[in-house]
Amino acid sequence: MLGRLGRLVPPSLRCLTYSTNHTAAGNPSRRSAWRWSAVVGTSLMAGVGGGLLVYQPTAEDLRAAYLTPVRLGRDVYTAATTVIDYKLSLGSLTGAAREVALRECHQRGANRLLALCFANGGVYTKLGQHIGQLDHLLPEEYVLTMREHLLDRCPVSPPEEVRRTFEQDLGAPPEKHFAYFSPEPIASASLAQVHEARDHTGRRLAVKVQHAGLRESCAADVATISALVAAVRWIFPDFDYGWLVDEIKENLPRELDFRHEASNAERCRANLQRSAQHGAWHAGRVHVPQIDYRTSSNRILTMEFIDGVGVTDTTALARLGLSRREVMMLVAETFNEMIFAHGYVHCDPHAANMLVRKVVSGAPENAFGRSGYRVR
Repeated sequence: MLGRLGRLVPPSLRCLTYSTNHTAAGNPSRRSAWRWSAVVGTSLMAGVGGGLLVYQPTAEDLRAAYLTPVRLGRDVYTAATTVIDYKLSLGSLTGAAREVALRECHQRGANRLLALCFANGGVYTKLGQHIGQLDHLLPEEYVLTMREHLLDRCPVSPPEEVRRTFEQDLGAPPEKHFAYFSPEPIASASLAQVHEARDHTGRRLAVKVQHAGLRESCAADVATISALVAAVRWIFPDFDYGWLVDEIKENLPRELDFRHEASNAERCRANLQRSAQHGAWHAGRVHVPQIDYRTSSNRILTMEFIDGVGVTDTTALARLGLSRREVMMLVAETFNEMIFAHGYVHCDPHAANMLVRKVVSGAPENAFGRSGYRVR
């Protein structure tokens, strides 16, 4: 019967049945091979087990190990279906018919990419947000789809993950550090979400907490995206967007360390204050939130809470009685100074990162939600 079973087992697994079909005593070479197999197998099992005991992987490590192949599968499926769609839909079309078919393909591809960004989150959401700001560089179907759905609509980390991040980075849960901490975020972005809190003096704070697992999946995600972009370029030579991946590779490690953001905010504030002392036009009208270093880490950034409206929210600006032209001039003059006078620039100036509020004088004040990286 065992012999018949051996013939039914797939060839790749038949080695598992041989030691029962043939006695080791009757075949010295097989006995030796069996012993070596047992030794090697036992050694590998002991090594893996010992490694796990010594290394003691965290929940984030195990989560990344599980999710990486799942995310890779989504990537490959999305890329393959999109490439096939372009190939089959365009075919030998020319002229106006090709233009119509191309725009339809762009929209279907944008919808697939959006679904992938929502499913994988993190780096993918960041990539989608970046695409949403690249007017005139990428097809408008991709730009508009990403902008509409990803600018202010990002996945939210559950309270238990936020609590775990506090315990790992600051040694205690949020309620030990603040008099009040909102369990639900007031905003969520690609890499982090923001909670409202109050310290023990009653001061309102905005607490930015990084989404769990980003560090563990970051390298694999970037490598996968890079490989897929290269593969698509090989199929479509005109698809030359490797520079997008290069930007993410360069900036993402620093964006994942909130200490860099805190340092950038301090330097930005110092530069603007120094200019204000010399009579700059924006004097007293640009505010960079103060950082609370006692409750900050590389994954948690606590700063003063700023009330305001979005710089592109024309309805809210009108309700406050603020001139759109004056707001535009304030933003333009501030960035001109950062570029031409300081050489150190807020490099992520989309609408969600700049708030406008009305100060006592009635003039608009621009508040930077975060400080980007320097451009020299």
